[in-house]
Amino acid sequence: MSIENIRRFFQSFAWFGKWVVAPIVLGALLIAGGVLLSRQEIDFDTFLNYFALGLLIFVLITLFYGIIAIHDIPYEIAKKRNHPH
Repeated sequence: MSIENIRRFFQSFAWFGKWVVAPIVLGALLIAGGVLLSRQEIDFDTFLNYFALGLLIFVLITLFYGIIAIHDIPYEIAKKRNHPH
């Protein structure tokens, strides 16, 4: 394996990692809420409040990374065409 192949692998893995973080956080919040709900440590209304908060955070993170991804498209096109701008 050349160094360039290793560099490309880690760059593609970094993009993959960015898109996986938000669903993992949302899933962890959902699982933690389900465990607390099943133990009757919290009531259903409190669980829904935490779930809504987790969903809001998930949407904000997804929008943030989506905007960055859309912003990078012209740069990648210019880079592919060897354009200076």
